[in-house]
Amino acid sequence: MKKWIWLLVFLISPWALAQKTFLERTYEGRSKEKNPLAARQEILNQAIEKTSEEMIKEIIGDAKYARNKSLIQSKIIKNSARYIPFSKPGEIENLQPEGFKMTAILKVSLDDLQALLLENGLFYESDSTPIVLPAIRFLDRVNSKSFAWWAETDISQKAFLLKQGRNLENVLKSAFLKHNFYSLKPQSLKYSDFLPSSAKSESVRNDNWQGLAQKLGAQVLLDGEVEISKSQERSDAYSISLQLTATQLVNSRVIAEVSRKFETESGAFEAVVDRKLKEVVEATSQDLASQMFEAWQKGALGASLYRLTLRGRLPMTQQEAFKEALKNKVREVKNVRERLISTDSIVYEIDSALGPKELSQKASEIDLKGTKIVVDSVSDKEVVYRLAK
Repeated sequence: MKKWIWLLVFLISPWALAQKTFLERTYEGRSKEKNPLAARQEILNQAIEKTSEEMIKEIIGDAKYARNKSLIQSKIIKNSARYIPFSKPGEIENLQPEGFKMTAILKVSLDDLQALLLENGLFYESDSTPIVLPAIRFLDRVNSKSFAWWAETDISQKAFLLKQGRNLENVLKSAFLKHNFYSLKPQSLKYSDFLPSSAKSESVRNDNWQGLAQKLGAQVLLDGEVEISKSQERSDAYSISLQLTATQLVNSRVIAEVSRKFETESGAFEAVVDRKLKEVVEATSQDLASQMFEAWQKGALGASLYRLTLRGRLPMTQQEAFKEALKNKVREVKNVRERLISTDSIVYEIDSALGPKELSQKASEIDLKGTKIVVDSVSDKEVVYRLAK
């Protein structure tokens, strides 16, 4: 019995919760209830709802809050116990005949609130359906053939590769739809007609994709290769290699990628390759879609990566505090990761919807209980902080 009592004490102790970021909020409310106990509960409920509303707006913005108000009420605020573990009602003041007044103090776990928003798809930046533009090249090393939907080529001798391209388009569309993404079908719908003649080659520059993607409303380019070659292990079998990368077009940021290699059974080229591709492209497509969905949930789509350098010797105990203080001050910052730690500086990777200049303006100074950190310089790719003397 004592063992379970000690376990319970550990689980609810402040030390066990020390790793989380808690914010204290004070709310003063009024109730017209006649009974003081009922009035106390009503004001405490008001405190939870108003505090939740304010903090959620700080994280996702007023416009997104307004669009998702009913969802937030039913999925977030009704589960407030998950992110408000402590509440302390004050002395209730009798204002009869007008009711009662009371002040309540709440402790809010920022980490748990953000996690709940993430679970319900409210933490990412955009509400629109992400559109994916596939640009996948098929290489047949066995028969010295290649096919890409955007390239001007003689397709009369490439029926097998065209068939595999159409099949992959269909599988990708189905996999992405499960996550509410929309994968275009450029081969089937002849999107090559949108490209200028200079771009109709198998080596297409990024600016050509930018222009086509803009016309089609796509935010993500899914490019790569499906390569078929002779097996090195068996003379009558074949090797299939898939290399696919999903890139956010606005900033050329890779958000998902897969690399797979498979061996076919022994047999006739088209029969065994077709059978193996049908087996493997579905799992590969699901993997890509899952990676993209995770990036979308975490706000990676619509966000940018850049460096943040902190110059000066910051004690180990304050390094984590600096990251939390930055995220608390700039809600658009999704992640802060250490990339290089030396004796006199720390380099972080910032994942944020705000660029370096906007971040430096919003958090020009950070105070860590007496240790002041200020912006030293800023560029398009980096913001530099230093310890103030």
